[in-house]
Order: sequence, then structure tokens, then C-alpha cells
Amino acid sequence: MIIVCMIPSAGMGNQMFTYAAGLTVSRRLKTELVLDTLGFSRHSSRDYYLDKFPNITERKATLKEVWSMSPYLALADFFKLRGNSIYRNPFRRIIFELMDKAGMFDYGKKAFSMKYDEIPDNTYMTICWGTEKFFADSADIVREKFTFPAECFDPVISSRIRQCNSVALHVRRGDKVNNRRGFLPSDERYISAAIEKISALTEKPEFFVFSDDIAWCREHLPNDCTFVDSRSEHSDMAMMTICKHIIMAPSTFSWWAAWLNDNPEKIIIAPDTNLWHRNAKAGGDYLPSSWIRI
Repeated sequence: MIIVCMIPSAGMGNQMFTYAAGLTVSRRLKTELVLDTLGFSRHSSRDYYLDKFPNITERKATLKEVWSMSPYLALADFFKLRGNSIYRNPFRRIIFELMDKAGMFDYGKKAFSMKYDEIPDNTYMTICWGTEKFFADSADIVREKFTFPAECFDPVISSRIRQCNSVALHVRRGDKVNNRRGFLPSDERYISAAIEKISALTEKPEFFVFSDDIAWCREHLPNDCTFVDSRSEHSDMAMMTICKHIIMAPSTFSWWAAWLNDNPEKIIIAPDTNLWHRNAKAGGDYLPSSWIRI
């Protein structure tokens, strides 16, 4: 059995990365994949998103199963389920410091390593960061698992997207504005450069804007864009995947929209890693080599 921790503070994109990596490990070992969603409660800062994908049918872990592999996280889950405020930051910090000292984060690093390929059965996987190298061997089944249901596609917008040279322009702001941990929101200069770049590479592009701050986009982006009023996160990502091309934000959300897009001639414009976090350097293996970095 492989249990993957679905971290309550992680957004949709990071939950997808975690699932995809766990799925690949469980398939290699020919063992069961189980999802630890116990941390999600009325106190969670994010929703649990994977249950909106009908092809994800793995069962949820029990507290007893989590305890058998990761007592520290089981303890955190217990307090979270009880709605006890002791779970909040000080206690959470202590738990993760203890886990780090115990070497329990060894299998989840920001860069791909051979150690990932050596994960044994009966492992509790805590962190899996964003690179397709974690699940390259399972790419086809990962795409199948992340199939969107029909209700995610707005019929009017989807029809327009399919009938033109559509470009999904994702703008990420929300909690990244003035983020204390250094994560950066979409940069206006990057957006302008990306629009200019893709306009030079393709004919008559039509831009469809998806964002967690559409009001800001209407004020700062060209008026001839189509501003898509979000029905849900799943709907936004689904419709981004059917656009001909994509301009990404510094966001795992648009990373997945770009990766799941099956247009063989797609152009993906992506912000280089130094535009994702104020302490990051340009480069790295986070983005597939075929995507254009700016």
C-alpha cells in the first residue's frame, strides 16, 4: 500500500502533482494507492479537488492506516478532524520539524532524483513537487485519470474556444499578492511579453482570460480579451485545456492546464522559475523543454 498525503493547504494543481506521483509509485510496485484526505475539514484553507474527477476512484485512508505509517501526520489529522485549534501553526510547525528530523521527507524533493524510484511498498508519501519526471512513465494513465466531466465545459465559451485560434491566458493573483512566503503573482511585464510573443508565433490569436481576480484583469489587460467568469476551478482548467495555446501564470494550476492540453501544435508560454518565487533562480527542470520560457 502507498498512502499519499493530500495536504489541506495545497491547491488544485499541487493536489494533482501529489496524486500523479503516488499513482506512478503504486503502479510500479503493483500495490494499492490510498489517499489521505483526513486533514480536510471546516478549518481547511483549501478544498479537496480530486473528487471532481470521475476517473479517480481510489479509496480514502483511515486514521488507523495513516498511524501505521506516519504517526506524526495521524496525530495532526486527529486534531484537525476534531476541529481543535491546537492544530494551528505552532503545533503544525513542531510536527513537521519532527518529521523532517526523522527523515520522513526524503521521498519528496523539489528536484527529481533516483531515490524516488526506490520508494518501497508500505510508504507514506508526504510531498511531491512539480515536475513531470515524477510520473513520466505513467503519463497516459495520468491524463486518463484527470479527465473532466462534461459539466465543466461551458457550452457557449467552449464553442467559441474551439472555433478560433484560442489562447488561454491565466492570471494568478489571490493569496500570492503580498505573499509572505515569497510566492509571486502574475507579473504585468511578463503578461505583455507573453502576449507579444505568442502573437508573433501564431495568426489572429484570440485571448480567453482565466483568473482568480477577473476584476483586476478587466482593468489591466486589453479590452479585446474575453474575460471568463469562473464557474469553478475545474471548469476553468477544463476550458483552458481545449484552447489551442496557453499563456501560463506562475501557478501549478496553469501548469496542469498546459500539460493536459492535447493540441499537438500547442504553444505554451511560461514564466521562468525566477518569476514564481522571489528567491528562485531562472532555469530548473520544472517546465518541460518544449515550453517557451520568458
